[in-house]
Amino acid sequence: VMAVIASEPQQNLRLVGHESAQDMFRHAVATRLHHAWLLHGPDGIGKTTFALHYAHFLLSGAAGDAGVPGAAERHAKLILSGAHPDLLMVGRPADEKTGALKEEIPVDSVRAITDFFRLTPAMGGWRIAIVQDTERLGRSAANALLKILEEPPSRSLIFLTTVARGRLLPTLRSRCRALAFAPLTPLQLQNVLRPHLADLPPGDVDMLLRLAAGSPGRAVRILEHDGLQIYRDLLSLLQNSGPEQQSALIKFSQNIGAKGDSDRFALTTQFCEDWLARLCHLVATGEVTEIAGGEGQLLRRMAAIRPLANWFEVVHNCKKQFAAALYASLDRKLVLMQCLQQFVAAR
Repeated sequence: VMAVIASEPQQNLRLVGHESAQDMFRHAVATRLHHAWLLHGPDGIGKTTFALHYAHFLLSGAAGDAGVPGAAERHAKLILSGAHPDLLMVGRPADEKTGALKEEIPVDSVRAITDFFRLTPAMGGWRIAIVQDTERLGRSAANALLKILEEPPSRSLIFLTTVARGRLLPTLRSRCRALAFAPLTPLQLQNVLRPHLADLPPGDVDMLLRLAAGSPGRAVRILEHDGLQIYRDLLSLLQNSGPEQQSALIKFSQNIGAKGDSDRFALTTQFCEDWLARLCHLVATGEVTEIAGGEGQLLRRMAAIRPLANWFEVVHNCKKQFAAALYASLDRKLVLMQCLQQFVAAR
């Protein structure tokens, strides 16, 4: 059984990298497997893929028919089609009106795990649940999950994924084995993305790999939403100092902040936040990181305008406004324009 969740990562069972996490989990399987695992690290780097990979590993290998020809393929097809009776996925549900993900995982979604674990394994082995974005649990949902972790049924396993381990209840964290995930290396990322890179010019491939920052999920989102062009437009906007700059800023904000286009808006705000992070790094260390040609000069010019404390304030304000625009009713066009004006004022 797979609960329907929106905006799932590209689901596959092929796992690249994360060798230390794999070694730790396989050692646990061979000795004593803990019932709950907290997979933490940046967004889109393979935490859910890891969970799916090892769900398949356990479901196909411990189901009693591991020696039957085709058993692994049968389990894989069921998992990837969302039809495996012994696997449940839980995450933030989509809003029925907008299609965008809701801000929190509701308590009913977590209670579905309790009902799921009460059932006998349909294929003779494990019952496995995967909870994505665990930092998005509401208070009631977090307490319901804690109760499950305190009284785990036999032959049950739960993977929790999060980008912000510190936002979870300490009592919840303490009942899980933690596995840390880091971004993939450029070579690993290129290996994962190879099917998507065939039609891209070499310059675009290099730019994509730098923008993705070790995250296959982010790279796919960039490709799906024309992110390379968005980034070029953003860079052009920041570099433009002519009289038409204000009208270009308004046009860009209206285009990206259009109603109903949450994915492009979220991608653009991530670009802005990354730009600010690189700017703060430059102010603090003197080191500059370029995504595209000409950025270094622009970053150095902006870094000289304000002290680090002021840039930190800009970062805080922009992040707060971007989050409110994504999950509340703030005007996205206006939010984006106001934040970008803080960039432009510091050129």
